[in-house]
Amino acid sequence: MGQVHLRGLLTDGQRKPVGPMAARLGKDGNRQALTRSITTSP
Repeated sequence: MGQVHLRGLLTDGQRKPVGPMAARLGKDGNRQALTRSITTSP
């Protein structure tokens, strides 16, 4: 999920919170998985 999150940060769009970023990522944009990867990352 780290790679997906990084890709989301690099996409066009002014908003970088997980919700809008997940919507831009399409099928890879699993909001719950992105949130979990950020909050549980070592």
